[in-house]
Formats: sequence, C-alpha cells, structure tokens
Amino acid sequence: LMHGDFCGFYSSRHRKWIRAVASGRQSSAATHMGYKIRLLEQVDMAGAVATKGSIIPAVPAGKLRRYFPLGASVQVFRGSEDGWVPGTVVRPPGKHHEEFEVFNGQDCFAADELVIAAENREVCRCICSEFGFSGFVISNGTACFKNIPTSDMRARLIPAEGRTTYIIKPPQAATVPVCQAGGATTAAIIAGQGAKDQWEKVYICIEDSGTGAGLELPPPEIVPSYLIR
Repeated sequence: LMHGDFCGFYSSRHRKWIRAVASGRQSSAATHMGYKIRLLEQVDMAGAVATKGSIIPAVPAGKLRRYFPLGASVQVFRGSEDGWVPGTVVRPPGKHHEEFEVFNGQDCFAADELVIAAENREVCRCICSEFGFSGFVISNGTACFKNIPTSDMRARLIPAEGRTTYIIKPPQAATVPVCQAGGATTAAIIAGQGAKDQWEKVYICIEDSGTGAGLELPPPEIVPSYLIR
C-alpha cells in the first residue's frame, strides 16, 4: 500500500472490517513491519471506541485488504497474451448515485478530513459517497473532503477564486436515475454509491483505445480482486 490507497482494516476488538486509507510515507519494510493507516469511520462497539481520523501505526499486512473505490483507475490482468489493461471501477448495475450541489468560486471554511490529489471530479464524487463525507472542495488539483453536516457546509461557504465546493444534496432533493449495464456514459456509471462490498469481486469496465470521458463504456465485468492492481 502507498499513501492515499484505500483499504480495509480488520479490528479484532470490534470483529469487523473498518474502512481506512494508507497515511503518509510507508516504510520500505511495511509488508513485514506494518503499515500506517488512518480510519475513515468511527466504530463504537461494547464500549470500545475507534474514532474517525485516528492514525494507527504498524498495522500487520495480514489485517489489511485493498479496497477499490468507485471511479478508481486500475489495471486488470487479462492473461499472458494481453497482459495488464486499463479499467475503471464502476458501481453494480442498478445501484443509485448521489447528487451534488456545485458552488463555483467558493470555498468551505471547515477542517479537512481527507486530502488527496484530485484525479477527476467523478472520482472525488464517488469517494465522497463511498466514505460518508458530506462534501469536498477542489483547488489546484487537490480535493479536500469535509465531514460536517451539509447545512453547516453551506453556512461556511466563502468566496474563493479558483475553488469549487461540492455538497451532497439532501436525499429528498435528489433525482436518482438508475444506471443500466451497457450504453451508459463514463460520468453516469462511475458516479454513485453502492459498491461498498467490492473487496473480493469488483465491477470493472475494461477500457480500450476508443474509450474516453463522456463516451459509452462496455458493460461491466466482475473481476477477482487478485487480478487488479
């Protein structure tokens, strides 16, 4: 795992997988000495509390598993003849997606829960939905995710040139289309929530030279996670 890679951390105390992200530069001997991770959810079971944002050092590799969030660009092994080919993690057909309010030229004055390179806005939307953030701000190629109520995000908006704030719409205000397999645009199929169980088997749209932003993607395939990097 490298900094920013999403993963699951198995907590023996809580007896469950907890969503997390690799945090900071990892040791060259991390596979033996353990990884440093940051929790992306709070767990409170039987009086034991692990707070969201907690840093846990030296986590054994055997207690971690790679997670492929919606919209992530990956490579899929297609056999010795084709080798590794590019693909995009998508939501399972029929799953719904979140809608966002977009505030151009505005920032949100609130603490950052997670800061990553903004590969593209659709990936950021997917991460926001998948990990329960209320919104994010994009500026200079960086996405800063917020974890305060959406009403507070709106109240803390301030003018800021070159920044754009995205806030998840309340459920009652969202129009939720259903994305069917095949014939969907890139933006439509990767935007959304619902693939939280994509650990061992992952829905992937295999790309080719004719695939690009806004073009039609082929129907997604279910790929074992050990064939993905």
